[in-house]
Amino acid sequence: MRQLYFNEDDDEPLDDSEYEEDLQEVNEPPRQHLRQKQQRKKRHWLPIVVALILGAILGGSFLAPALQQVQLAYSVMPTYTALNRQSVAQVIITATRKQQLETVSITPFDNNHHLTSEKISCFIRKGEPLLFQGDVLNYVQGLNSLGLYTGFKLTRVVGCSINANVLDPNTALLLNNGDDPFFTQLQGHPWPLSTASANSSSFTLRPEPLQSNQQPETYNLYISQNGLSAELLQPGGQK
Repeated sequence: MRQLYFNEDDDEPLDDSEYEEDLQEVNEPPRQHLRQKQQRKKRHWLPIVVALILGAILGGSFLAPALQQVQLAYSVMPTYTALNRQSVAQVIITATRKQQLETVSITPFDNNHHLTSEKISCFIRKGEPLLFQGDVLNYVQGLNSLGLYTGFKLTRVVGCSINANVLDPNTALLLNNGDDPFFTQLQGHPWPLSTASANSSSFTLRPEPLQSNQQPETYNLYISQNGLSAELLQPGGQK
């Protein structure tokens, strides 16, 4: 016997087939929700997959420690930038009223290419260089699809002083909280599939001396396969 159903929005009856189609559309979750759910499941299993690979290489007794190390590796990956000419920091140099003093503002970029709130301000003598250093995590290419990729993290700047009255060209300031625990462990105990190296990509920025009547100069620092580099975005023109 054919049953009729009524749509809530109007008084026209629906037959069985139309009602089942409407019910299926209501119960079917959005595609975006399904994709997000699948991604969460994938992220949940990735550390286990990598740990199994390492456990197979090192031996079964190393499986539990390997899982801990892999989970730590995944936790720090958001702070590392792939070596494909991505912005890692913005540097703004501004002249001051003191003839030989300039202020420096350094703001790191996050992995979404947005400036973070972790800005530091320091001082240099006019025209003095700034040395930028960082950490590199190297992974074999086969792990890229599992979310572990070779990446760079800017960790320190040398030559910029917090105190404007005590300018020391050897002063080192930490960026992005410096070396993370996973990087430090990997330096002393490298994996079969990964290594860590400090300061392998360093870069010296040599800004032109600014006069007190000039606009600030803005640089972006980039990381690529060739290392760190800088691009002058805004030259210091006349005010």
